[in-house]
Amino acid sequence: MRNPINKKYLVTSMYGWRMLGGSRDFHNGIDLVPTDAKHPCEIVAAADGIVVDVRSSVLDSHTGLGVTTMVTGNYVNIRTKEGYTLICRHLKEKSVTAKLGDKVKEGDKIGVMGTTGQSTGIHLHYEIRDANWQSIDPAPYLDNDAKLPSAAVSTPSPVNYDVRVNADATPHLNIRSGAGTNFPRLSEKDVLLPGAVITVVEESAGTGAKLWGRLNDGKGWISLDYTTKVSASSATAPPVTEL
Repeated sequence: MRNPINKKYLVTSMYGWRMLGGSRDFHNGIDLVPTDAKHPCEIVAAADGIVVDVRSSVLDSHTGLGVTTMVTGNYVNIRTKEGYTLICRHLKEKSVTAKLGDKVKEGDKIGVMGTTGQSTGIHLHYEIRDANWQSIDPAPYLDNDAKLPSAAVSTPSPVNYDVRVNADATPHLNIRSGAGTNFPRLSEKDVLLPGAVITVVEESAGTGAKLWGRLNDGKGWISLDYTTKVSASSATAPPVTEL
């Protein structure tokens, strides 16, 4: 893999636990700056892949530890063929050249180093997530000869059946953006109460539960450990209930 700042670098904050603003914080990536301290510093794709998420609208003035919204600033997320996601954050305002869905090659320019979002100075936050969205230390993979291990990608299986949320899913069952507790909840309102019935259209293994199901309304995934399959005749009663 390629070093994403494409020149000699210093690591200003390592992967793992650290103190941030007086509080203990787990750093899911590493922070890089160029050794020559020259800017603008281009950011490049560290590997071949597809751009799966991007943001370029955060202003350079939106920065500092006090930032509570859009904390990642401008970013580019690249999904590799092995199933990893390479994440570059805090990019400069209006510098992002990559677009959603772009196929990029290792070394392609994707933006410019900046300090947008929750940041106290110009740097690149570089992160690697595996197929289950677990972070891994990027440090061993900064050199061109370093290769990521094969990712164990869980391929969802198409299904079509109804489930009722069990009474033990108290006070509610979260709906998440992916198959696992490591994926964020969609929102405080996107939950299912005990007794709710909904259709599942895909099954997948994931973290935090034995089996996950994707909902047919497109909202996300739920843990099937807290549900029971129901017959077609009872699938409409009681209805889906959301907070």
